[in-house]
Amino acid sequence: MKPTVIVDLELSYDLTKFMNVAIGANNLFNKIPEVPPLVADYNSASPAAGWLAGRSPYINGGAINAPYGHGPYGTNGGFYYARVSFNF
Repeated sequence: MKPTVIVDLELSYDLTKFMNVAIGANNLFNKIPEVPPLVADYNSASPAAGWLAGRSPYINGGAINAPYGHGPYGTNGGFYYARVSFNF
């Protein structure tokens, strides 16, 4: 896996003494782990047959486009949100 930078960002503003609004993002640029090719799982004897049964390069244990192994960041990509907070 190549090194990468993950950017989180949050901007907030106090509308009043008691109310705050914020917008933000975790993994702002939507970086997802690379899926390495599985050359050994390709049926080269019969290219029309494609991948061997149960060995899709895009499905790993029921997770679509999941990396094969563990990575330093998740497979879901970016998470974006808005929040309103009240202080009593």
